[in-house]
Amino acid sequence: MLTRRHFLSAFPPPACFGVTVVSANKKQVHLESVCTTAGDLAQKDLPAGHAFFRPLASGSRQPEPALGVFMVDIDRPEPGKNRTPAPLHVVMENMPFALVQTSPGNMQAWFHCPEADTPDALHAVRGVITKRLGGDPGSCKRGQFGRLPGTAHPIRDCPVLVLMLAPNLYIGLPQGLPQGLALGPASPAPLVTPVKRRADSAQDRSVVDLRLAMAGVARGATHAEIIRVLLAQSPKAKERMSSAGDVAARAYAESIVQSAERSLVRREHRAICGALSRPQRASCNLRSALSSTESIV
Repeated sequence: MLTRRHFLSAFPPPACFGVTVVSANKKQVHLESVCTTAGDLAQKDLPAGHAFFRPLASGSRQPEPALGVFMVDIDRPEPGKNRTPAPLHVVMENMPFALVQTSPGNMQAWFHCPEADTPDALHAVRGVITKRLGGDPGSCKRGQFGRLPGTAHPIRDCPVLVLMLAPNLYIGLPQGLPQGLALGPASPAPLVTPVKRRADSAQDRSVVDLRLAMAGVARGATHAEIIRVLLAQSPKAKERMSSAGDVAARAYAESIVQSAERSLVRREHRAICGALSRPQRASCNLRSALSSTESIV
């Protein structure tokens, strides 16, 4: 039987993981944590709820999403969506190193592309594979969360299963990438960019700061980078600076960054779980479809 430990150990080293558990109604965050090894997360006692994880780059004070590893969410599309998920044999032909069944008829495929070693390259490769497999384009972003095997799906009332593992499998750069795509170390674009601010006072300045911080977090900026930009640009932070000093201004900026991370977690969970409230439609059971393989749970 393929366990959570087997699954996490299949990720290319060095690997650490961020884990988030939210309530069954997806309105409360029960747990947010970083596990420095696969063993830590495999043994972690998790509360009940939707359990999500993502691989992180190790060795930084503020762990960022890992490069070279990505997930494609191959789920049943909402009515009216113009996409058709690829059949199982096509998914397997594209060589994922792990395949997870999140509920009957829905799966998440994990890929390792060592050459996708910059954010732009990873985004481009993920986009090509997602389109090829008819995956959910909403999951095509850096740091996307996946469901954690070995936990239960609280809405569908079914376990999250590891269907297949091939720990040493990796893919090369696929055809169809943009010309001139930068690979390897390069000067990245600014991770935190200015936002337009209206001159009138009707606009809530905290909301503008929150949007700036959310954009920075989504692009992989560190807390320190976002706080530095907020202290330089935010009128509200400058007011705090002049009235109460640097400590108060920095505390405001840090609270904005924390709120941005929580908002993005909720947004990602809605993107991942948006289809879960729909009535379950008839579909093939992926576990049965794989019953002829030796890798099945």
